[in-house]
Amino acid sequence: MNKKKKKLKKSAKIIIIILIVAILAGLGYLFYENYQEQKRIEAERAAYEARQAEIAQSHLGKFSNKFSLDKGAKKRLIAFTDDLYRCQMEIPRLYNKNFKYNQEKIDRILPDLSKHFATGSYTEKAVCRTALRFSLTARALAPFDTSLEKCSYDIKIRNVSGDENGLKIDYYESAKINFRFIPDINSQMYHIKNSIVLKKQDGKWKVSKYYREEDFYLAVINDYDYSAHTKDSIDKSLDQVFSKLMKKNIGNTKSYIKDMQAFNSGEFVDKPKSCDVAYDRESALKYAKKYVKKRNTKAGWAVFDDWGGNCQNFGSQMLNAGGIPMDLEGSQVWKYYGTTNDNSNSAYGYSASWAVAPSFRYYAQNNKGYGLVAKVDVNKFAAEAGDILQVGTGKDGISHTNVVVGTVKDSKDRTIDVLVNSNTNNRINWPMWMGLSKYQSLVKIYGWNK
Repeated sequence: MNKKKKKLKKSAKIIIIILIVAILAGLGYLFYENYQEQKRIEAERAAYEARQAEIAQSHLGKFSNKFSLDKGAKKRLIAFTDDLYRCQMEIPRLYNKNFKYNQEKIDRILPDLSKHFATGSYTEKAVCRTALRFSLTARALAPFDTSLEKCSYDIKIRNVSGDENGLKIDYYESAKINFRFIPDINSQMYHIKNSIVLKKQDGKWKVSKYYREEDFYLAVINDYDYSAHTKDSIDKSLDQVFSKLMKKNIGNTKSYIKDMQAFNSGEFVDKPKSCDVAYDRESALKYAKKYVKKRNTKAGWAVFDDWGGNCQNFGSQMLNAGGIPMDLEGSQVWKYYGTTNDNSNSAYGYSASWAVAPSFRYYAQNNKGYGLVAKVDVNKFAAEAGDILQVGTGKDGISHTNVVVGTVKDSKDRTIDVLVNSNTNNRINWPMWMGLSKYQSLVKIYGWNK
């Protein structure tokens, strides 16, 4: 019995020693893991701070044309525009399935606009800040990193008026951008109309008024109540605008993610409409790339930039280049024979469906017999080069047409975005995600019937 007891005691001691060693090893491992995690966090923080310092010192823009303009005014214009881009270079990742987010994380990266705007221009400053806030918050909720990996822009002065105390400057802004989630894709926006009023204050040029033809900015000014005059009423009104726009944007984002998941899981499978002649996507894509910057007037096409926009005119030209013929038959026509608006069945003028985005949508949706064969409101991730992606306030509020030039795949070969080109506003290889301030609708092109 004594021998058994001694063996049991010895075994118990061994077990206790093993347990102690295991516990100490576990604690050591946890300590090591914690140490490594702290090192990782510190490294990330150091990298982030170094990136912020680099961003703060970066000069992203230049003037692309020679124009007589006060040096101080030029300096203010570049410094102001630099700040508009710098805040886009490190956007927090806030995506989650419930779309709950910490607004403070976004507000921390907003630039200090007070150093640019004149005293007495609080409304203009607050509107600009809200537009930036809306853009950055919407992008922070993306399922991928929409920060700018690289960016450069140029300013082309169109007109300057005023004197040494006040200047109104109209200019085009163009930018070359590489988004972090598609770093190898060269995205561009060009000839974006801007207008700024500078006035002298304490010997320095300051921004008095600012206008920009860009989706997020226009979304804010279109909803803002300019009857507000006190700081509190201005802030309250813009907070309401921001909340309304974010609610709409989150709804559009949910629809985007739902479509993406349905397409990539195989839940959605497009059932093509039958047609006599298939669409020549290759020819359509070549046209969409060749004429996105320059207008094809040599072929006899009119330019609609100053007549409400050239977007659908560009889209219709692309479809025609892909083999879709003019359609003069039936109640739905689609044609271009001249610069007079004419919706008859004669080979004269141009139809609204050729040049106006919602009218084209109606034609694509309702045409029967001869001409275009297409389907409206198809899953956006089924897009192929040569398709049409339209945006607006809703199905009955389409206002702009983009042409599809490609898709974006992730490392698992899943489609996560669609790239578009467009006229007025002018975009090249632009991610569909960047248009989520609006309702989006894919018009799927199949071909045409004889």
